[in-house]
Amino acid sequence: MVASVLLALASLRASSVLHIRLIGDVLRLPMVFFDTTPTGRLLNRFSKDVDVLDNTLPFVIRGWITTLLQVLDNLIQQFNSCVDHIKPGDFTKRFA
Repeated sequence: MVASVLLALASLRASSVLHIRLIGDVLRLPMVFFDTTPTGRLLNRFSKDVDVLDNTLPFVIRGWITTLLQVLDNLIQQFNSCVDHIKPGDFTKRFA
């Protein structure tokens, strides 16, 4: 549950930062851009970016975190299985 809340907050923050930057960049464009670009195209671009952040990015991040945790779990299990097979005097006998 904590992971879901953190993921939602991170997605909200990413969406907010993207929107602020995008609006700032659009407002700095020369007037010629607004004369030649239809308003609908600007709105479609804004909505596409927000859609990607709201719908696609959380699943990608969740998948990446799940894969990372699985890799770490496998490494820990491999380490534990190697440690279980080592007897207390093995290193002193081999390297003496």
